[in-house]
Amino acid sequence: MDAMSQIQKKIFLSTIKDGLTEIFIALLLLIAGFAFFNSFLVVLIFVLQVSWSKIERKLKERYIFPRIGYVELKSTHRSNFRKYYTCFWVIMVCSIISFFVLVFFEGWSIDTTCKYIPLIPGGALLGKSLYFCIFSSKWKYLGIGIISLFLAIAFIFIPFPVGRDFAVYYLWLEAIIMSSVGSIKYFNFLNKYPVVQEKNGDGG
Repeated sequence: MDAMSQIQKKIFLSTIKDGLTEIFIALLLLIAGFAFFNSFLVVLIFVLQVSWSKIERKLKERYIFPRIGYVELKSTHRSNFRKYYTCFWVIMVCSIISFFVLVFFEGWSIDTTCKYIPLIPGGALLGKSLYFCIFSSKWKYLGIGIISLFLAIAFIFIPFPVGRDFAVYYLWLEAIIMSSVGSIKYFNFLNKYPVVQEKNGDGG
């Protein structure tokens, strides 16, 4: 590994220690759960997804960069992006196919659809965790994705009385997990990286 790649990985690791991504994902999952009761919230999810990069930038400028500084390097990790997108879509295709196969064999209904739909967000969370793994070379980040997919599979065997509950409770449980992880990371980040006070030119 060349020196530039090592620097980029260190910078990337510093940008994912704040927990903001996990908190944002938790917010989306929470809203997605409520969207089963009010379909208009799907629009809100779309708006948040589209605007997240700008929101994240503002949050980092306000709370993160004053603590760790900011530097922008031209990315040389095109192969990593190709690897990530390939793995992500392989996982998503497998999750979607599994969903349709299971619904087909059990018989289509609203309850059956809701029963197996957690496989798709479970696969998406596993795919998202690969992003952190590939760009940081730290495979520990894959853990939360594996847990998310495992919970999606486990929920299939829980006898909820209403089919919608499979999806809603899964999304809310994942929201609790992601928000907990994000909050712990954020407060650890605040403690580890206090704001550096700039000194005046006279040394005061």
